Amino acid sequence: AMKYLRDNAEEYNVTTGQVGVIGFSAGGHLAATVSTQTTGADKPAFQILFYPVITMDASYTHSGSRSCLIGSSAAPSLTNKYSNEKQVKADNPMAYICWADDDDIVPPRNSIEYVNALKAKGVPVHAKNFPTGGHGYGFKPSYKYHNEMIEDLTEWMNSIDSILTSIDTPADDEIKDEACYDLNGRPVKKAKRGIFIKKGRKYLVK
Repeated sequence: AMKYLRDNAEEYNVTTGQVGVIGFSAGGHLAATVSTQTTGADKPAFQILFYPVITMDASYTHSGSRSCLIGSSAAPSLTNKYSNEKQVKADNPMAYICWADDDDIVPPRNSIEYVNALKAKGVPVHAKNFPTGGHGYGFKPSYKYHNEMIEDLTEWMNSIDSILTSIDTPADDEIKDEACYDLNGRPVKKAKRGIFIKKGRKYLVK
């Protein structure tokens, strides 16, 4: 899907450097897998995860997700591969992650372990946990913290907007060496802060 959107960007009026992923619950696991296990043009620019399943570790995964994806008796190598907290790398996309502390379907530890893994690798991450909500509150207007959640996500989206729109990641064949831009999007030869593009990937250094 990521490749399709970028290959057909002109037809669908898509800015390739702005394509991100969002996932809820088991869909959060899919979004996190795309974020940690794809490379080059297939990698999203950002990830948004709501109460995600992250791990396949039987001690704190969602057993139904594990059973459907890899089987309840999967080999350790498969368990490790799809435990996304173990697959985080420094070039993974920035993340927004939220969950409720009283989630009794997907343990909050899934989100917490992923947040910690991203931070350990220096990946920008915004974490928001709510005291109540259980699992599956999504965008229900009746949710007690609905407005707070929308405001928090909107603020985060606005904060990354200039980063994503100021510079569009060039195609791999358009760049030979690392390219540097200041935070206003002006190309510079050398910078300690700004936006750096290398091998088709974009990095922000504040």
